Amino acid sequence: MKRIITATAAVIAAVAVACSFNGTYGSCTPSSTSNSPTNTNTVPTRPAPPKDENADLPILDKIAVVFAGNFSKAEIKAGLDEAMVLYGVPITDENYNRTSGALLVSRKAAEEEGCGECTEMLILDYMIRSHVPGLDVPFADMLGISKAALVAGDR
Repeated sequence: MKRIITATAAVIAAVAVACSFNGTYGSCTPSSTSNSPTNTNTVPTRPAPPKDENADLPILDKIAVVFAGNFSKAEIKAGLDEAMVLYGVPITDENYNRTSGALLVSRKAAEEEGCGECTEMLILDYMIRSHVPGLDVPFADMLGISKAALVAGDR
């Protein structure tokens, strides 16, 4: 929550600075609303961010790059496939991206909470071992439960 508030404050401050440029604070209008050459309320543009060096890689190659540990693409795919099937997530590149992103966020949160050994694959393994047939738990919920259990010391 603190990060969201900080990020929101930064955006508000950036808009205030942009709108106060040339002494026009309070009269900030988007540059798209005026094609006049005398419009001084435009925000300077930034150069485009550098291209992600992994952008052209297949999804499982990208996942292998960002996951902690030395797991092969085959190991990662097998773990993701099993968990996705168990928790009713269709196996698609988009869902590989979504589930691996959620695992990455969970791993980073676990690290911040003191669980440095909580890799994405450990969390995924915990999810698989914790599956109860017939109990309909969404992937995201089980991900949170698994991360919390591992941070608490359950292995």
